[in-house]
Amino acid sequence: VTVFAALLVLDVRRLQARRPDCLPCMVLPPPPRPAAAAAGAGGAGRRGAAGRAPAGSDDVAGFDSPYAPPGRTGAVTMTKDDEPPPYIGPSSDGEVDERSYWSLQRVLQAYFERVHAPLLALPGVQCGVLLLFGASLCACLAALPRLEVGLDQSVALPRDSYLQPYYRDVLSQLRVGPPLLLVLRGLDLGPGAGQLRRVCGVAGCAEDSLVNRVSAAARDPARSFVATPAASWLDDFMAWLSPDLPSCCRSRPDGAGPSYCPPPDQPPCAGNASACAGCQQCVQEPFEGGRPSVAQFQAYLPWFLGARPSEGCAKGGAGAYSSAIERADPSDPTSVAGLLPSGPQPGGRVAASAFRAYYTPLSAQSDFIGAMRETRAFATKASKELGLDVYCYSIFHVFFEQYLSVQYDAAVMLGVPLAAVVAAAAALSGSAWAAALLAAVLASLLVHLGGAMLLAGIQVNAVSLVNLAMALGIAVEFCAHVLHAYMVAPPQHAQHGAQQAQQQGGLGGELELEPSASPGAGRGGRGKRGRTAPGAAGGGGGTGRGGEGAGEEGGGGGGGKGGLPPALRAAAAAGGRAARSRAALVAVGASVMSGVTLTKLVGVVVLAFARTQIFEVYYFRLYLALVILGAAHGLVLLPVLLSLVGPPPYGGGRGGRSVRAAS
Repeated sequence: VTVFAALLVLDVRRLQARRPDCLPCMVLPPPPRPAAAAAGAGGAGRRGAAGRAPAGSDDVAGFDSPYAPPGRTGAVTMTKDDEPPPYIGPSSDGEVDERSYWSLQRVLQAYFERVHAPLLALPGVQCGVLLLFGASLCACLAALPRLEVGLDQSVALPRDSYLQPYYRDVLSQLRVGPPLLLVLRGLDLGPGAGQLRRVCGVAGCAEDSLVNRVSAAARDPARSFVATPAASWLDDFMAWLSPDLPSCCRSRPDGAGPSYCPPPDQPPCAGNASACAGCQQCVQEPFEGGRPSVAQFQAYLPWFLGARPSEGCAKGGAGAYSSAIERADPSDPTSVAGLLPSGPQPGGRVAASAFRAYYTPLSAQSDFIGAMRETRAFATKASKELGLDVYCYSIFHVFFEQYLSVQYDAAVMLGVPLAAVVAAAAALSGSAWAAALLAAVLASLLVHLGGAMLLAGIQVNAVSLVNLAMALGIAVEFCAHVLHAYMVAPPQHAQHGAQQAQQQGGLGGELELEPSASPGAGRGGRGKRGRTAPGAAGGGGGTGRGGEGAGEEGGGGGGGKGGLPPALRAAAAAGGRAARSRAALVAVGASVMSGVTLTKLVGVVVLAFARTQIFEVYYFRLYLALVILGAAHGLVLLPVLLSLVGPPPYGGGRGGRSVRAAS
């Protein structure tokens, strides 16, 4: 809008100055002109400034050209060798001659003027359009819950990547799930807190303890996605310390205090029995209250974390629980954070510990998301009912956490831009009615895009949500131009017809257009010199008021060269929503088709040949659906809705500045 427009103007000036593209410092000489063209009166050799000589004549003097541009009439001299193409008339691209008359824009304009707009004006076609879009909208709404959430890893890689076979083998052959850690923070080991009973899973623990809950979930893996019971360091420590296993926890008296003595089948005891002759069991009496005391935890839990399992004692914690408990000293694997008193902390707590289980084999994206959702719900429920601080963790959680709130993110990413578009439309058009109609069409387009995503195999993720937000902005281009032309259709077409009639009649003064209350109505525009432009109004009468007689070239209501077509003129004369909708579609339909639809269609087709599937799936397929559905909504559904329930024009139906009908 700013920099590109300025550069474009500079480039046009370069072309007009006949300077080459790569060498703008050079100026090319003008092309040679025939001598006969140079001798023509008044510069008749210029393109579009003289008429075509009648066939069979070598030289015609005094020929009054009917193809002369506006303001140029009179006798010219031409030869057979100097025959410029006939002057057709002005257009948005400048003066048009015979060589450029049948351009794509004109073909599209003829299609919308003669086929598309008249077809949408038929009541049967309008009923069919509404039924078709209504049925497809209901089908897409029903399909939205079936959209898959996630991002397949293989889609983000090139088709010939060496990781593609790896992912295929993992999904088809791997039969073990990822590990699941239930992390418990701030476990109080004191008997008064009663937290040990709510965590452990051995005899004497609560039936609904944390470990027992995991075991119950593992018995229903189809729902919980948990495949195994939890490995509990707390249960194994109490069994290792229990007097029932005399070979596990043993100590040797020492001058500085008791020291750890390994089981008999481990060195140095296994090779030299005398080396462990003084070893004795750590706890010889049953636990008071059935659970170890805080002092026993502080004395023997570090030993348990360093004890290696063996045939004589399989409950050693080295290896199995080396990383299950938060360390007070990262370099000491047997230290426990919060266990010993430290400064103001009294000790007797385990800062953080993990209970390990395993998921069921997960292959699809929905399996990973469902597993994370279920285990998080499990941890939340356990924390609330047991009064513990529990959360779950697995290696894939960080990648799939975004999908737990994807519905909310989608509502925000699409709802906020849609509300902004509606607010801008209401502010610029001055009509809440028009803004609501635009919002309804855009919402329908988004729902249809959701249905297209299901058919095209596009999953809902961050990439597709960003593309949907961009698609919403692009979709405005398909609808806003038609809606704006509908709101200003009466003054635009009336003024255009008046200017065309002024140019064809060779009037020098500018037209002063007067207000009008109905679309397509109008009288001849009154020039500053008191002359009336013939056929000025696209749909006005043939008589011009306040000027010089009747507008004969207007063809009885602006049907002359350059005005609206007769069918559209008749509809505009009747006024109403249908006429304004048809006029708006004829005015901007070809521009929307060529400027938005076809250009984006050509741009997206290139992405179909990308080596990486993510460009083909999330860009080519989605934007192709956007172009097709956007054109259908903007050029089919919206004109039908405007013809049935369209808002009034600018100014509450007065149409701003238009041309009034002649009486």
